[in-house]
Formats: sequence, structure tokens, C-alpha cells
Amino acid sequence: MKILLILAAMAAVLALACAGEEPASTMRPLAPAQPPTAAPTPTPVPTATPVPTATPLPESVGICYRTPAVQEWIIQQLQIPSCRVITEPELYRITDQLYVNAQLKPGDLAGLVNVPAVAIDYGHCGDWESPEYAAAVLDGLNPEARITINASVGYPPPGDWPRGEIYRIFLSADSVAEAQRQIGSGIHETEIDRLGEARMERLKQDALALKEQVNDQSIAISEAIKEAQGITESVSLEGLGVAVIGKDTDNIERSRVYVQVETREGGPYPECAE
Repeated sequence: MKILLILAAMAAVLALACAGEEPASTMRPLAPAQPPTAAPTPTPVPTATPVPTATPLPESVGICYRTPAVQEWIIQQLQIPSCRVITEPELYRITDQLYVNAQLKPGDLAGLVNVPAVAIDYGHCGDWESPEYAAAVLDGLNPEARITINASVGYPPPGDWPRGEIYRIFLSADSVAEAQRQIGSGIHETEIDRLGEARMERLKQDALALKEQVNDQSIAISEAIKEAQGITESVSLEGLGVAVIGKDTDNIERSRVYVQVETREGGPYPECAE
């Protein structure tokens, strides 16, 4: 019996050795799990910002994009029948004065470097009181060219005689005192009494307000042209609605810049109405 027990114990020891198990005290601990490595963020590659460029006009355009009145004048000056074939160097041959009765746009006068004078009639159709507008329209013109701008301001009819006459006298006289002398010598006192002091005062105030408006407008246009053309001479007021730069004492209308804002009974000219 003892022999059987000894044999059983030996068999158990051999079984453990064959299984290759290590005692718990000799087992190596498991290595801690490593966190996943984050993928590196790609560096953005800078891209060049496209620079806007102006689309050049095709050479075949010639002067065809200009205001029709300016086109016709250029064609007449050069005796070249097609606007498409007139190039800018051809414009250098023009040495006559330009007169135009139309609203101009930027580019109309470009290349007219030998034109001695430009007269723009009823130029109030454009915003000539703005230096930016004046600079855009005059860009490319002979910087020494003489410039004339004629404009007009409409006003409501003041009424029948003698109201209309009284209004015009207050508007055009050099002073209120001079206007009153002209009214006293030209209009019978009974007509003046019939109007009454209140109406007379209203006519005077309306006329003086219009006078100030046209004077201010003529000065503003002159100042805009002065800035646009880089003129150093000062602006002077030489009469009702007449402002000049570089005054010509022999002929004021031949001054470097001549601006005349006329008064017109009624509304604005149809072609300039908004």
C-alpha cells in the first residue's frame, strides 16, 4: 500500500514538470499597454493669391468706346472714316480746339495731348463739382489745355411783370442797394405798392439765394478742375456765376479755366433731367 502511494506522488511531480508551468512567484508581469501614437498634422502648403489684372481692350476697338459726339469729332479731325482703325498715336496729330455738347465719360479725352482747349457746353449733366469725376473725365487730356465749362441752373418763374423784373434785378445787381436803385428808377411806385412789402421781400430773398447758389457752383466746378489738373493758381469770382483760374485780363473767357453757371427760368434742360 505504501508503495502505491509513493508511486502516485512521483507521477504527480512528473506531470507538473512536463506541463512546463512556472510557479506564480516566478511569472514575469505583463508589459503595460502603450497608447497609440497620433499621426502628425500635415503642414498646409501656401498657395499664391491671384493678382487681378485689367482686361485690355482689343486693338480693333480703336476709339469706338468713346462718346459718339467725341468719336465724330475725332473722325472729322483725322479724316479717317472708321473708329476702329484710329489708334492713340493718330490722336497726337489733332491740334484743334474741342467743343462738345454732351455728357462725357472717363476715357473720352485720353490721348488728346496736343489739343489746346476744350469747351464743354452744359457740363452740368456730369458731376463736375466732384474732383474725382473731373479727374476721370480729363485723364489723358493735354494738362495745359484751356478748359471752359458752361452750365445752367433752372428756377421757377417768379411771376408776371413787375415781379419777374424785380427778381432779375435782385439776381444780377452787384448789391442790394444797387438793385433797389434800379427798381426805384425802372418800376413805378404804384406797381411796387401794389405788390406790398412782403412780396418784395420774398422776391429779394429768393433771388439772393439763387445768386449764392450759382456763384458757389461755379467756384466748386473750378476748384474740382484745379485739383484734377494740378493747377496752382487760385480761383476768382468774376461776376454772377463766373469763376476763373489764371485770369486773362484781355479776354476773361480765354482764362486758363473759365466756368459760367447761367440762370434759366424754368426747369433743367431735358437732356440733363434726372
